Amino acid sequence: MASLGVRRMNQPLGIRVCCCRICTCINFGFVLSPGGLLKLMQLGLATLCEGLLIRYGVPYADSIGQALTSFLATTGHCFTTTGILLLCYCFSDKSYGLIRQSLFVSSQIC
Repeated sequence: MASLGVRRMNQPLGIRVCCCRICTCINFGFVLSPGGLLKLMQLGLATLCEGLLIRYGVPYADSIGQALTSFLATTGHCFTTTGILLLCYCFSDKSYGLIRQSLFVSSQIC
């Protein structure tokens, strides 16, 4: 079974397979941290909202009007931004330290 390395716990990085480690550039510790769990929840909520809007909102787009288009754009941008930040944070500890003061991460959670 593969074991995951966490950067902040002084363990070897990446996934251990037999006698070597692979994917040592990925920061698995961030995904399990409170900030990482928040990002995963944001990604899940954006996916849920987008899916519900496409499935149930688009057929009634004429009667709903501009609000549907605005909410679709908002959830699409939220999904894209959160996904990009999650990838950046997982691949670089330094990017998490530089970007964390933005509006995208709550200072109370981190």
